[in-house]
Amino acid sequence: MLGKLIKYDLRDILKNVVVLYVIGLLLSISIKICDRLFFNSSFRESFPTLTTVFTATLFTAFFFIIAAINLYTLFRCVRRFYRNVLCQEGYLTNTIPIKKVFIIISNLIASTIVLMLSLMVCFLLILFLQYHDYTVFDSLKNIANGFNKEIGMSIYNFIGIMFITSILSTLSSMSIIYLAFSLGQLSNHNRVLFSILYGILIYIVIQFILLLILLSFSSHLDTLFASWEALSDQVASTRIIYFMCIVSSIINAIITIVCTALTSRILERKLNLE
Repeated sequence: MLGKLIKYDLRDILKNVVVLYVIGLLLSISIKICDRLFFNSSFRESFPTLTTVFTATLFTAFFFIIAAINLYTLFRCVRRFYRNVLCQEGYLTNTIPIKKVFIIISNLIASTIVLMLSLMVCFLLILFLQYHDYTVFDSLKNIANGFNKEIGMSIYNFIGIMFITSILSTLSSMSIIYLAFSLGQLSNHNRVLFSILYGILIYIVIQFILLLILLSFSSHLDTLFASWEALSDQVASTRIIYFMCIVSSIINAIITIVCTALTSRILERKLNLE
């Protein structure tokens, strides 16, 4: 049942986001074609203003689409949860013979998948735009070798760690948003406004708690970092990266679990559909 829910959530979120993917790809292809076929040196010399304005327009549209992909994906994710669980569609959703927590988990997983997919699509579109010949791969290889030499960690390990950390960070952020909207739906009026206010309040509370924890363990952290100063720069850098990613992942996992549990409890006991 959970797999089917995730499938339906993915389908609904991706419904219009894919259109932006296609527009981004078409724009990047258009820029490449114009750069190779029309904007040769003689054409630029004959029509300098036209080429400058046209190039600037294409690049502006491209980066606007890159921003739109990420923002609209986030909007679709939030909208899916709000409409499917808290609005009129919630009457149907809540008749499904499954616990509320699995409905929330389904939305979390689907939203995280689509958000990460949008980031990857944007990265690939930018990489495609920068591609002129095989030298771009040589440049990436040099960056990887330089990273390994300076940091002492394979760039592939770094990308893998950051990818896992990003997934947990996305889950944490979405769970906070879901909790905020679940609290906002308790109001009979201005639900979206109250949801935004609850979201700000939850964020402030979490940051305050994290600050207290940081202050409580500051002496231990100072001792730990001081012990790494005697190590080589590469080893110290690697340990710091691992430490920060592990701590961040643990914090985000705890936030996700707590917010999901609270959201599930609210939806089970105090659901107030529009």
